[in-house]
Amino acid sequence: MNSELPCGKIVGEANEVYHASPSVSVSKMKVFRHSPALYHGRFITKRIPPPEPTPALLFGSAAGALILEGRAAFDERYYVVPEGVGRVRKEDKELRAVMAANNPGKEPLKYEDAMAIERMNKNVHAHHLAGPLLAACKPEITWRIKGDTFHVQVRTDGWSDEGCELTQGVPFICDLKTIPSLPDDEPDTIPRQIADFWYHGQAYVYREIVSEVMKYPPTFRPPFYFGFVEKEEPFAVEVVELDDVSLELANRQVAETITRLKTCYQENHWPLKFKDSWQKKVPAVTLPAYYLKREAGGADIW
Repeated sequence: MNSELPCGKIVGEANEVYHASPSVSVSKMKVFRHSPALYHGRFITKRIPPPEPTPALLFGSAAGALILEGRAAFDERYYVVPEGVGRVRKEDKELRAVMAANNPGKEPLKYEDAMAIERMNKNVHAHHLAGPLLAACKPEITWRIKGDTFHVQVRTDGWSDEGCELTQGVPFICDLKTIPSLPDDEPDTIPRQIADFWYHGQAYVYREIVSEVMKYPPTFRPPFYFGFVEKEEPFAVEVVELDDVSLELANRQVAETITRLKTCYQENHWPLKFKDSWQKKVPAVTLPAYYLKREAGGADIW
């Protein structure tokens, strides 16, 4: 199946086609890093169904559609349930049924969520960094490269071949993320979010795949900019770029992930946890420090 997939820079590939591809993506790598067995069951045998989309995922997807792709793409995929329409009253149920019938294939959005997304969109495009970066980008491009064991693919939120004034003409990748909050007095909020969701792995893989497709020399990798926007008022925006130390860590983690993934494919062995098959001895554990301190002193049992 992999041999039939188009490779290189693919403009206009439907989101459904991208996600149905057997190629390895960053989201699949994250599943594999959690559990090779889960990866095998979800993406190879397909006996484990994917998790149901959560309201947070729907909200993020809708925000991305409007902010990155524009009004037409948003209206093509979503419709807004009027303010005050619930799910209990008979007349509300009937109205929802009519709206669903009139918008086949579209997802309903709560009025409050739709208004929040509108304000997020306004703030992102008005931001002194996010606005110019996104204005220079083409949205939703697929990048896919061939491999001996499996293909690898990424889908950029935004890609700019020619860069912009902010990057002095250097090509770049831009990725939009929603975040619960961006408090001024907690500078570790974004770094924690990046670490918790393995966004540093994403940045490294995207830069490498795009560079492979574009035939960039080993000395150049396009910058990868994260645009974070709050999910709640005041919908603050912040643009950041990972430092070299973080990207070097991502390099090691991605290399380890790809090596172990190839081994699993070649040997058809899928352990329950990422480290299980590569651990050579039974690990020792120590009781919690508070417990050891509390019980210090010991006794002559025998």
